[in-house]
Amino acid sequence: MGCSTLRGISGPFVVGLKIVKRIEDRPGSASPLQLQQLIRRTSRGDTAAFAMLYAQTAPKLFGIALRIIGRREEAEEILQEAFVAVWERSSDYDAAKGSAIGWLTTLVRHCAIDQLRPPRSSAGEPRRIG
Repeated sequence: MGCSTLRGISGPFVVGLKIVKRIEDRPGSASPLQLQQLIRRTSRGDTAAFAMLYAQTAPKLFGIALRIIGRREEAEEILQEAFVAVWERSSDYDAAKGSAIGWLTTLVRHCAIDQLRPPRSSAGEPRRIG
C-alpha cells in the first residue's frame, strides 16, 4: 500500500508530541495558524500555498523521515510521497483534531512506516524471503 492511499488519518495522532512541539517552537517556522491557512488554501488547489507549505515544512519533515528510515535517498522519496498525500488529502485536515504540523508529521510517519513494511504478495500475504 502506497502512502498516497492512506485513509482517514483522524483521531489521536500517533506522533511523539515532543517532536511536534520542538518543530513548532523553532525560530523561523511558520506559525501554527499560518500552516493551517496554507493547508486550507492547498485544499482549494492553490499551488502557491502548497509551495509555501512545502518551503516552510519540508526541511523539518525530511529530518523526521530520515530519522525513521536512516537513508537519505529513501527519506527524500518518503517526503515526496507525503507531499503528494498532502496535495490529495489536504481537505481531510481538521484543526480541531490537532495541529497542522502534527498532521503533516503523521503523514510523513505513515509513509515512512509503509516503506519499512515487508512487501505483500498479490494475495495480500507477506512475501516470504528465503
